[in-house]
Amino acid sequence: MSKTAVVILNWNGKDFLEKFLPPLVQRTPEELGSIIVADNGSTDGSLALLEEQYPTIRTIRLDKNYGFTGGYNRAFEAIASAPQSYGTFDYYLLLNSDVEVADGWLEALSTFMDSHPEAGICSPEVLSYDRPEYFEHAGACGGMIDRFYFPYCRGRILSKVEKDQGQYDSPAEVFWASGTSFMIRAELWHRLGGLDESFFAHMEEIDLCWRAKLSGEQVWVVPSARIYHVGGGTLPNNSPRKLYLNFRNNLLMMEKNLPDSSRRRIIFTRMCIDGAAAIAYLLMGKVEYFRSVIRAHRDFKRMRRNIVRTPQTVAVPRPKGSVFLMNRGLRTVLLGIKVFFAMLVTILCIFSISPIYRWEEPRPFSGDKIYNPYSGSDSTTVWKRATFHTHTKVDKGINECPYYPDVVYDDYMALGYEIVAFTNHNALTRHPYDDRLDLYGYEHGYNLFKLHNNIFGASKVQRYDILLPLFDSQKQFKMNLAAKHGDFMVLNHPDRTLGISARTMERLSGYRLIEGDSGFQERDGGEGTHLKHWDEALSAGRYAHNVLSDDNHDSKNPARIARRSTWINTPSAEYPDVKGALLRGNFYSMRTPQGIPTDSLPRISNIALEGDTIVFALTAPARRIEIISQGGEVKGTLSDCAQGQYIMQPDEPYIRLAAHYPDGTVIYTNAFARYSEGDSPYAPLSHEINWPLTILFNAALLLIIVLLGALCRKSLKK
Repeated sequence: MSKTAVVILNWNGKDFLEKFLPPLVQRTPEELGSIIVADNGSTDGSLALLEEQYPTIRTIRLDKNYGFTGGYNRAFEAIASAPQSYGTFDYYLLLNSDVEVADGWLEALSTFMDSHPEAGICSPEVLSYDRPEYFEHAGACGGMIDRFYFPYCRGRILSKVEKDQGQYDSPAEVFWASGTSFMIRAELWHRLGGLDESFFAHMEEIDLCWRAKLSGEQVWVVPSARIYHVGGGTLPNNSPRKLYLNFRNNLLMMEKNLPDSSRRRIIFTRMCIDGAAAIAYLLMGKVEYFRSVIRAHRDFKRMRRNIVRTPQTVAVPRPKGSVFLMNRGLRTVLLGIKVFFAMLVTILCIFSISPIYRWEEPRPFSGDKIYNPYSGSDSTTVWKRATFHTHTKVDKGINECPYYPDVVYDDYMALGYEIVAFTNHNALTRHPYDDRLDLYGYEHGYNLFKLHNNIFGASKVQRYDILLPLFDSQKQFKMNLAAKHGDFMVLNHPDRTLGISARTMERLSGYRLIEGDSGFQERDGGEGTHLKHWDEALSAGRYAHNVLSDDNHDSKNPARIARRSTWINTPSAEYPDVKGALLRGNFYSMRTPQGIPTDSLPRISNIALEGDTIVFALTAPARRIEIISQGGEVKGTLSDCAQGQYIMQPDEPYIRLAAHYPDGTVIYTNAFARYSEGDSPYAPLSHEINWPLTILFNAALLLIIVLLGALCRKSLKK
């Protein structure tokens, strides 16, 4: 009776069987090993070859290719369930079909296992079939693992293979045994449940060895036993498929076997290193390898939810050292990524320097006076349709529009506009025709939160910005700097700005106009908007006028032009008149479902304040007119009318009107607000610097910059 079941898992390996079965049969004593071929659904005539030339070799026929893991599991299950057919064995030996064994190979392994009961698994020394004086990639002389759980071998690190000069001739305990020729005690195989079939192939033997170690068993290499491996016989070493399996299975193995205390941290580090390797492949033009790594990470995240973790019966210390960092190319890429992110964080820190403010508590408008933004209205003056936020192509700077100012200007004029102001990002753009309208406006801000402001009357562009304005103090500081070089400032599209909350709107000040609805995106099906952020500011006592503009980046797109407009009561289009009307609030805003010419739109014909009564008249009846007050609350509604009035109550901090038309057009008035001192309810900057917090915050930023500089310097020296 043989002690060892020598099982060859075959899949379309007829040529290997023809070549390597004869020396295997010759060099495997029957009393030591019984050769069994488990066929994974081959279609190349492998089974016919065995029947004709090796009728004494028993076979296990599987219905399809179950991979390395599934094939061996089913093979040993069949052997264990039918001892009368196959025999009873002390040891199982998994042997690749592309292997030539040396004389005495099985005797050496069997003798070692008999004399070392502490060893649960062992493997022979694996040499190259083509270059017998060199170790072979798949196992060499015992498998090891580094601190990031990259596998390597004694005699092979990454792609560098050593010459066998007797340097590893003594038996040694290792971390894993090569699946090329893998001997395991039969009892241990069944106790551990065999190979993990989710691996399909590659690194499944490392996982099994790791599980064996966690159960208290040892893994050894026996160099006196030798085999010669072709390598890449089943799947070439340069195969993207093999690369995918190696990266995926390595992560699965770590997820299964690492202790809870370090699993997440180590896997995160490994995935970062894998990402560096993927970038290296991409830079080398190996796109398929890059995709293999990405797909491996994706599938790992999907599969990890169903993983059964190995019981930690015996603690396995984390190995030391890193073979990954021995690869110069990958190390260079990793260093580059480190330096890049260090520089990025440094830049973010520099562009985060800001005072920390103390904020006044919100105070709703109050007083015996009512501010009338239309007090300067001239009923004989035509309301001029205007846009104060549109982009053009520029010769220098960021081109966010395919058309130069003259083209954009003509497109708006064709729709009945009389005032067009250009606000390109961080670039002053001169008006193409009318020198009287040199607003010199620009949109400030290149931060990632889209905290932007239109600055009008500017003579130069303020370049400083907070790249990640996380705190309200940073948002305010950025706005304060931008406002220094202009006459007045607009808070742009708060509905599209990240990090804008009701609390933020209660705090921010210094802007005179708010772009309550930018028109950049349709968010409410064309039914109008409640201008939520504007009401939040007004309710906190932050007085500002609502200006609507297209934020147009393509004037030839009918869905983007003339959707939002501002109707300003000014005797001329000269800058002093336009500026005065905007700062007083002598304008109303309009939203339309599409770009409608001026002549086809309803308008306000009269709006005034008579005592405490707001009086208004429209050129066409509205479906409903909403009277809106504190917190955006609708205090009343007038239906199907073109005129009306509303008496403002003493407890109402402000009132604004919104006239809705059946086609989706909405007219918004500016707010009538109560106040007690000064000329208007507008309050300038209302915050002061909290010096202790400011010093602490900026000192922390400085410390981060210094530490990153030191780390970069240290990395560059390596």
